Amino acid sequence: MALELPFLTRPVHLADLKRWLVHGCLAVLALLAMGCVAILAYAALYYVYIPPLSHEFPVYLQYPVVHYHSPPSVLPAWNPAVAYVALDSLDNGGSVLHSGQVYQVTLTLTVPRSPANRQLGNFMVGLDLRNAANATVGQAIRPVLLKYESTLMRTVSSMLWMIPLALGWVDEAHTIPVALFDSISFTRYDMATHALLTLNDPRVQTYLVTLRFDAKFSGLRYWMYYWSLTSAVIFVLLSVLWQMGFGILSWRVLSKYTQITYPPVDMSESADQLLEDDADTIQRTRAPMDSLHRTLSSGDGNDDVLSE
Repeated sequence: MALELPFLTRPVHLADLKRWLVHGCLAVLALLAMGCVAILAYAALYYVYIPPLSHEFPVYLQYPVVHYHSPPSVLPAWNPAVAYVALDSLDNGGSVLHSGQVYQVTLTLTVPRSPANRQLGNFMVGLDLRNAANATVGQAIRPVLLKYESTLMRTVSSMLWMIPLALGWVDEAHTIPVALFDSISFTRYDMATHALLTLNDPRVQTYLVTLRFDAKFSGLRYWMYYWSLTSAVIFVLLSVLWQMGFGILSWRVLSKYTQITYPPVDMSESADQLLEDDADTIQRTRAPMDSLHRTLSSGDGNDDVLSE
């Protein structure tokens, strides 16, 4: 038994081909439009919902004037070195931090390997985060100590790095990261707009001091940032499907309430009326023909009589 495929064997008319082509082009254009809308929506959501991963601010310490009036047996009462750090944006004047986002706050000290720093020992670093009303919203104090190096290790290190040091490629410096806050977040009404940094011992020699805020993403923000391509594809597909479903539902609802209804037609009466009209038409058409036929017949009879 042969398998028949009527949709392959029947002839395709040019009108049907044009209609399919138009419908296909419209479907492709609709999908492209929905895809563009979904991509723009995801880009807007990403821009608004995902904050920058990190913010780094330079710290400029202000050192006090040191007076050495204390006896050698008494530790001098040092005035701390302080710094004001603005956390606001130059564009809108608000804080660059996002409300509800958890941040890790780290202070990085780049100090020279000088004898004064090596002999200094422990010193304290304090950070006071404040809002626009100058109220404290976060405070931390941490001890700091330079990494110990013996005389032998310093000598060996200097010999190994002699040429790079002489050429100026590297510096004799330590980079000390100090974790001030492992996780801290702010509300919209208690957002940190500036910070006060204190160094309890102004004898600390520094090359560079920076304050860094690193965002710790979780939940949807984690997936959108670290799995950006996967989350974008899923969002775009779901958005296109939602738009298609909403469009089909809207079309059905509109067509239901806007379609034109016609009164029902009795097909039996219409058929009878059509037959009667056809009979009348046939009768009117045959009447002249019958009259002509009778006329011709009567003419033939008269000719026969005259001939006799």
